[in-house]
Amino acid sequence: MTATRFTPGPATAYVFDDVIAVVVGAGGDAGSDAAVDPDLMSRCASPPGWPALLESIADLNTVAVVAHFDDLLRVAAVGAVTVDVDGPEGARQIDGGDELITHELAGVRTVTIRTAGVGVGDEPTHCVDDGVVPASLVSRHLGPPAAAASDPFDALFGTTEVRTVEAAAVRSDDAGVGRDATPIGVLVFSTGARVVVDRTIVLGRNPRHIDGPGGEVTPESDARRVKVAAPGVSRRHALIRVDRWHASIDDLGSSNGTRIALPGRTPMPIRPGRPVDLVPGAVVDLGGEVSFAVEEVA
Repeated sequence: MTATRFTPGPATAYVFDDVIAVVVGAGGDAGSDAAVDPDLMSRCASPPGWPALLESIADLNTVAVVAHFDDLLRVAAVGAVTVDVDGPEGARQIDGGDELITHELAGVRTVTIRTAGVGVGDEPTHCVDDGVVPASLVSRHLGPPAAAASDPFDALFGTTEVRTVEAAAVRSDDAGVGRDATPIGVLVFSTGARVVVDRTIVLGRNPRHIDGPGGEVTPESDARRVKVAAPGVSRRHALIRVDRWHASIDDLGSSNGTRIALPGRTPMPIRPGRPVDLVPGAVVDLGGEVSFAVEEVA
């Protein structure tokens, strides 16, 4: 899935990889700590299944939830919210009512949740990766149905298949990389995976969709894309750059942050736009879920 777009507004939107929930009247300022339901946020970030998600919104008066499970888009809405979907049969509008309504749809290309007062043609103005934001409109382009993945790991990004982090947390994808480079180090992940540092590396749950602050990293760029399948890791989490014999790491505005412990020092956060040099012996934590150590090339 690509990055989600939204327009700031009075509702609280929970935006995660497989689930979007928009809640109106949650209490407190939209998107603030007072307005955020920790249980709902947890279930959106790591969805336990459609019935459990419906249970999380059972007591809410105005809410819309869309979830992508098993190649189907599941929709639930109640109150003054509207869900617009665009699929094989064209555009469809699903309005919330007095009672919770649910739908299952296949082949959906675009889904948009609108709160009261937002018109059909209104366009979102901001981008969000993962997290909770104040919003009146949230839209996500899902694209055409994904072809069957030849690699079982790739199936994680189009279905709800669950794997343990130990079994399939990290995978390097060198597709499209067309130049030779001299390795200057190795990333040794807590899962056991090893990734050679010889060019730009993009790390995240789905690092194929990358658009850095200056547009400098794109799916077509000469970068190694390392997939990290962990709930606390953002789709585009961190970026490693190589400059001759030096490498640095930067956070790409991830939801749960990136921390680095340089040799002999306590861990510190990496601020987006403020890269830190990678040196042998450094340990980097991605979102509190997966870490890697930097080793010299043998």
